[in-house]
Amino acid sequence: MRVSRLSKVFPLVVCGLAWPAGLKADSDGYFCTGPGYLAFQLRSWNTDGPHLLKVIRFGDGEVREAGEVELPDFQPHAILCENDRVRLVGWQSHYVEYSIDVSGEPRVVETIEDPERPYSPGIADEEMTNLGDWAVPGSTTLSAEDSQHEYRLIITRHSSPVSGGLEHRTRSLLVAEDGSGAVVSELLVYEGTSFESIH
Repeated sequence: MRVSRLSKVFPLVVCGLAWPAGLKADSDGYFCTGPGYLAFQLRSWNTDGPHLLKVIRFGDGEVREAGEVELPDFQPHAILCENDRVRLVGWQSHYVEYSIDVSGEPRVVETIEDPERPYSPGIADEEMTNLGDWAVPGSTTLSAEDSQHEYRLIITRHSSPVSGGLEHRTRSLLVAEDGSGAVVSELLVYEGTSFESIH
């Protein structure tokens, strides 16, 4: 099982966002991976609509969107990918947890709300990984039951000076490669622009 904290992404372009340094806890783009899938969460300000969990599946040399599910808007603090279920955990005015079945079309199968449970910043037991605006550039190999192909999440970032600071352009791509290293399928997971002010 892979554990990760939450925040922004998918085939959508986010432009002109001005996120002050230090607001990473309120960002989007954190994700987790399970066998043959990747799940990530988008807050409503990024979708211009509902709070979403999106799922990408990969296997047999293919990478594809597997669906999404709408959620009430809340601040997630952890995302946990299991074999066929994703758990989103967070706090709004109280503890909330959503369990999403991802064996087919994603759907919420259980909701837990506990007004008595206090905030716990240490709920995720691994370092959180982001593929959105605060993603670290690089390549990560993903686990799949497919010995004929390799699946990688490739993150690139380009920064350029603009008036008052830096503009960062982040791009996250999920690719399937054959035994020779040739790309046989790919999906743009995230492409966005953020602004970092410099004083």
